[in-house]
Amino acid sequence: FYLLGSPFFWLSCIFPYKAIPYVMPWLLILKFAVGNLGAFGYLRRYAKNDNFAMIGALMYTFCGFSIYNIFFNHFIESVVFFPYLLWALDEFMYNRRKGVFPLIVGLNLVNNYFFFIGQVVFLFIYFVCKVWKKEYKVTKKDVRTLAFESLTGCFMGIILFIPSAVSVMEN
Repeated sequence: FYLLGSPFFWLSCIFPYKAIPYVMPWLLILKFAVGNLGAFGYLRRYAKNDNFAMIGALMYTFCGFSIYNIFFNHFIESVVFFPYLLWALDEFMYNRRKGVFPLIVGLNLVNNYFFFIGQVVFLFIYFVCKVWKKEYKVTKKDVRTLAFESLTGCFMGIILFIPSAVSVMEN
């Protein structure tokens, strides 16, 4: 149930069973590349130049958690998609881009519901800190729209959460 929401798992399914040991390193490289791209996209907004954003993205991608947990596919994938969540929130708050945030929320929830809970807690703290430091200018309409998009993303991701929760409760 952990891998059903993983795009990398479904990509591995196109290969024959005997080829999987040879495909896994390439999938791991792809995961790190996707995570690095997300971290770079997020950090680019805050870095003075793209080189600093790339260094930060590399530090994020190859952090101790990622390297230590390399043998747990579902651990790595939550690290891969988390920067996109931060980026999508920033896109909504700074550029008022609608529709991207629920897709990323849904992807993160489908990908791994257990880590999603921690991601939501961190994202809430991030949001509160940005509002408190007046980096986000928030109106009541923004809060309503963001709540709607958050719930929409959760409803999109719940398609795998409910069967997973039932499976875990039966253990």
